[in-house]
Formats: sequence, structure tokens, C-alpha cells
Amino acid sequence: METSVRHRIGNVTRRTIGRQRARQIGATVNDTHHFLEYLGSARGRESAQRLRAMHNRFAGKRAFVIGNGPSLKKMDLAPLAREYTFGSNRIYLAFDELGFSTTFLCASAKHIISQFGQEMTNAGCDHVFMSHRYVQTNHLSETVTTFLSRERPVFGEDPLFWGFHDAGTVTNTAIQLAYYFGFSEVVLIGVDHHFVTTGPVAGKILPKRSTDARPDTVVSEGDDPNHFTPNYFGHGVTWELPDWSAMELGYARARDQFKRHGRRIVDATVEGKLTVFPKVDYESIFREDQ
Repeated sequence: METSVRHRIGNVTRRTIGRQRARQIGATVNDTHHFLEYLGSARGRESAQRLRAMHNRFAGKRAFVIGNGPSLKKMDLAPLAREYTFGSNRIYLAFDELGFSTTFLCASAKHIISQFGQEMTNAGCDHVFMSHRYVQTNHLSETVTTFLSRERPVFGEDPLFWGFHDAGTVTNTAIQLAYYFGFSEVVLIGVDHHFVTTGPVAGKILPKRSTDARPDTVVSEGDDPNHFTPNYFGHGVTWELPDWSAMELGYARARDQFKRHGRRIVDATVEGKLTVFPKVDYESIFREDQ
């Protein structure tokens, strides 16, 4: 009965003030609930203290945000052992081959955390960050620092003030963490912005374009062609389909935020399809350092 009443109220609200405005109000209400839930828990308060201690710790430094696209196989990643790096989700599958772990490791998606959260905590990274919504329900280690996930699509300058919106990709979360930590330059690699698989049946469903729709979920039936290793989302793994337009809007917000504050994001992905950020040659970055 309670659910039925809530649906009726929602329908009346949408008819009265419009669907878009109703979504915004709903997201604000939910964000308020998440904020109180986060800071109302001992784990949330401890994570907030850890995050606050990281604020601007790396001011003026450079960080590499590593996507998990197949293009990583076309790059010499050895120089990154001397850099600050943000990895995400199952990047740890490449750690043995790389010979190093990323400085930071983060996840924001429900299915990633529920299926691979424990593996991420054991990956050997100094700092592991995950969305507060899914860590506690999956009983993950207290060493994981949780961040507040929000529903309203804005760039999160401060994780303790309403938190981060991932805009459909954990890469956006990593960028927001890098901003909060003070990094003045972020270099993207492995952000191919292209999936061979875009629907429940490979190659048969077009990418979603709505920024408001909830992500569709699918179960992998074989090898994964969309990431740097075929077992990334291997047989039986549940994952969410990409929403390209939502990602691009999130990236644009990040680009503008960095620019406003005299910082920059560049894209060094080999043959990447993303056009939001200025392109740079990956190898030239290290030649310029020398």
C-alpha cells in the first residue's frame, strides 16, 4: 500500500510541475537522505575524516586517470610506476603484468562493488575508494574509504558536501577525487569511449541516449571485447550498459571546473573516441619531462 501511494503521489507531482522538475526534486530529497545516512554512520564519519585529510595533499601535482579500454594494450605503461595513478574497477587484473599497483583504486557502480569489491580491497593499493551505498551491504573491509554518492548531476568539488555524481562512469568519480586531492593536471589514458557491446545481444542494440534513464544491466555470455582483458566482464558477470551522452556531460562539467580554477584535463588515450578534452600524445608527455 505504501508503494502504491508513493507512486500515485509521484504521478500527481509529475503532472503538476513537469517530469524534469519532479526528477530534480526527487534527486535532491534522495541526496539529503544519503547525506544524513553517510554522516550518521560511524563508518561514514571515519571515511569523511580520511577524505578531509587528503584535501589538496597533492596540490600542483600530475595524476593519470586510467580507463580500462583495450587501448591500454597498445601503450607502454611502465613509466606510470613513477606517477600518481587512479585506477578503477578491475584494473587490478593488469597489476602483475604492469609490475605496480595504482596509487588509488575506486569504484562507484553497484554491480562492480557487489561482485568484485572484495578483490579490489585485496589488490594491494594504498587507497581504495567506493560508493557508500554499496560497501556496507557487501560487508567490505573497514580499510575501504567510502565516498558519498549523489543523484543530482553536478561536479563534486567537495565529497563531504553532497558528494560525487559519476555521470555513468567511474572515470568521472576518479576525476572528482583528483580535483579534491589538489592535482593540477589530469591525464586520461585507456578511456576509449567505445564499446563493441552496446546491448543485451552484442552488436544489436544502439547505445542509450537518455541522461535520465536508469542504466540497463546485462549478463555477459562470453569473453569481454570492451576492456583490456577478455575476462574483465567474463561469462556470468552482471554489468551496466554505457550511457554515452551522460558520460560526455559529466566529462564536460569536469573540463570546465578544472579550467575555471587554472587546472587542466588532457586525453592521451590511443585512438580514443572521446572528444571532450584536448588530445595529447602519450609518449610526448614523458619526453617533455626529460
